Amino acid sequence: MIARTAQELYNRPTSYEVVLIDNGVSTHIGFTARKTNVSIMKFAQKASDKIIARMDELGCADNTKPSKGEWNFGKGLIVRFSGRTEREFAL
Repeated sequence: MIARTAQELYNRPTSYEVVLIDNGVSTHIGFTARKTNVSIMKFAQKASDKIIARMDELGCADNTKPSKGEWNFGKGLIVRFSGRTEREFAL
């Protein structure tokens, strides 16, 4: 990911931050211009190695589906929108 400054983002469309939450600890995954379940699935796929390894450690069910802005794998493992935009992240 290329870090952008707030000035570089001034005339760009808004992008939303996607994070992986593991028992309350957030890890930045990336940004997306669309706040949809498809975007959540895309970023879950991007971080799939980390998610699958952690799901095995925690014993999570592997038949979960995304719902309205997040994908909860159970036992504290979630991919979701953080609520921050890329502009807020840059500041």
